[in-house]
Amino acid sequence: QGQFRWLLGGPSNRLSHWAWTIKKDLEKGTKLDLVTAYFSPGQGLLRRIGGLSKRGGKSRIILPGKTDNAATIGASRLLYGYLLRRRASLFEFQPRRLHMKLVIVDDAVYIGSANFDLRSLFINVEMMLRIEDESFANHAREVITLLHEDAETITLELHKSRRSILNRLRWTISYFFVNTLDYSVARRLNFGIKK
Repeated sequence: QGQFRWLLGGPSNRLSHWAWTIKKDLEKGTKLDLVTAYFSPGQGLLRRIGGLSKRGGKSRIILPGKTDNAATIGASRLLYGYLLRRRASLFEFQPRRLHMKLVIVDDAVYIGSANFDLRSLFINVEMMLRIEDESFANHAREVITLLHEDAETITLELHKSRRSILNRLRWTISYFFVNTLDYSVARRLNFGIKK
């Protein structure tokens, strides 16, 4: 407990400390900044992210536009429509592969090993450090702003232009594989998704 908290995630009979804490922060938070290599949360966390705008909040999510695992991009893109309709700001980082894991909810900063997907939240053993400090959160947001400058904005129009029947099928299969199988298995499969 306190300003600095180590949060362990992994398989257990109940929500891990990491999953429980981020869930609670998202339920009451009004400002989310998130950078992650793999983004495919379940419906519960997706609804909490979408709920930020209902409370007058904002969310900025930066995801990779290039990766060594195209299935993870497909899995993320399956969720874009839902988030864009709830006024989330989405971006894909373009210059190089993105492997950062940084989450900021209001004044709470999460740094560690966990991606923002079902495996990292509920299956894989992960370690996250939660630091609650306004000035540190502001500094971390400045780092995210630097990434934002090199990222492509995902608009509803751009998303709709990519959302062909074939791509929706690819994204759905990608979401299933990324959240059900190990990443190394999904990495070896060719989903035809642009990296």
